[in-house]
Amino acid sequence: MTQNTMIDNFDIAVIGSGPAGLAAAINLKIRNKRFILLGYPQLSHQVEVSVLIDNLLGFPNIKGSDLNKAWKNHLEAMDIRIVDDRVRQVYTNVFDEKHVVACRNGDYIVRSVIIAAGIIRNNLIPGESELLGQGGVSYCATCDGMFYKGKKVVIFGTTEDAVHEAEYLCEVASEVVFIASAKVKGTVSASNCTQMRGKPVKILSENGKFTAVEMFDGTQIEGAALFIIKDAAGPSYLVPGIEAENDSIHVDADMRTNIRGIFAAGDCTGKPWQLMRAMGQGQIAALNSVRYLDEENYWSGL
Repeated sequence: MTQNTMIDNFDIAVIGSGPAGLAAAINLKIRNKRFILLGYPQLSHQVEVSVLIDNLLGFPNIKGSDLNKAWKNHLEAMDIRIVDDRVRQVYTNVFDEKHVVACRNGDYIVRSVIIAAGIIRNNLIPGESELLGQGGVSYCATCDGMFYKGKKVVIFGTTEDAVHEAEYLCEVASEVVFIASAKVKGTVSASNCTQMRGKPVKILSENGKFTAVEMFDGTQIEGAALFIIKDAAGPSYLVPGIEAENDSIHVDADMRTNIRGIFAAGDCTGKPWQLMRAMGQGQIAALNSVRYLDEENYWSGL
């Protein structure tokens, strides 16, 4: 777990500011629950870039950007604030059936979590999921960087967060090789950091442990660990122990996962990936998260 400040002001954490997360937040607000909405203030990028949406009831042929604007206005009218922070991991049942949502800027202690993180991104490099964790591949430098103190590490990033992660690694590792995709604009100035553009095409390993990445030109970059910083991690890493198949979280009709107090809604639960389905699931997850808080036997009573 990270060394961030523990914040215990909320009952429920909603992860994601797409249609499922927003629907959940609105319903929690109506029911006067203490909750935190973690996501991007820009809301859904997938919706924003949609030229036209023609299957949303009440909004025929609406532009995605206009729909995002309408959602922002709705949130403002209800005084719902989005906390712009990146969720590292959810540690379940840490404090007497309470969960810890570990973020870059703080750790939140809550009784229930609604995961509405959208579509889980595919692996960027073949072989990364097989070495995740003990194999030397990680999605969180500030979580796992200390395990490689004084060693050479490799970091590959596709988001601006990768710059911050690389800067942290420079403080603990002896040498950092930072491979940045074209989308990353920032740079790292630390003397022990070598930064380059590109994308690894292959992960090399020995006895189940990461040894190097191979670049397009065949160059191999060795290291004790590989940190991959991308838009989203698989559900099994975000919430260790959660049941998922093909990167889709298993839920029942109440949007409950296999972990007590943890709900999921929207595209992260699988197809069909539709706005109305996501919003409906977000509402269901919120209603039942409230039931979980208010009814002692709810989780085991169905």
